Amino acid sequence: MGQRILLGECLPRQEYRAMYIHWGAGPVAMAADLRRQRTTVTSTTDLLVKVFATADADAVSYGYLDEIPGFDLELLYLIDANANGVTAYHHDWGPAGRERWELDSRFRLIPGDDELFEISDRGPEDLLLEGTIRCTCCGGINQVDFDTLPSHLGHDRDTRLRCHGCNSSQIIDPRFGSHVQRLA
Repeated sequence: MGQRILLGECLPRQEYRAMYIHWGAGPVAMAADLRRQRTTVTSTTDLLVKVFATADADAVSYGYLDEIPGFDLELLYLIDANANGVTAYHHDWGPAGRERWELDSRFRLIPGDDELFEISDRGPEDLLLEGTIRCTCCGGINQVDFDTLPSHLGHDRDTRLRCHGCNSSQIIDPRFGSHVQRLA
């Protein structure tokens, strides 16, 4: 079953421009899809142009990260063209019942040599289904926790992917820098 999502780009002052997708995907599957699409264009800026070229004018909206539009959305994905990454936010009830977007996870659109987790973007012909995440340390499949923690950069938050099987982790900071701890 698909999820109701917004896909777009971050603008200055915590504002975003995004298009509505009724049958979207969860963060791992969406990262796999965006990585595959990124390989078909010359830059992440071109990927954003491609994304918005397919949108109806009525489907594009503007908003702020500390508020959620008045319709039932589950996830917001913002592509950072400068860092070649995508940040996922989930719908959350903040203090005093105020709705907002809460940081969920970050993925690099061009995987680095230091990736701890492999995200399959192939599909049914591959042994792993599209959107499957595998630990390169112990081989565990879809045994990953996502959480956030204060950033070592001193602002914003880092996201952490941690393997249940070997307890190895990969932290991705707000600039999409990666810090890997292999324990197996």
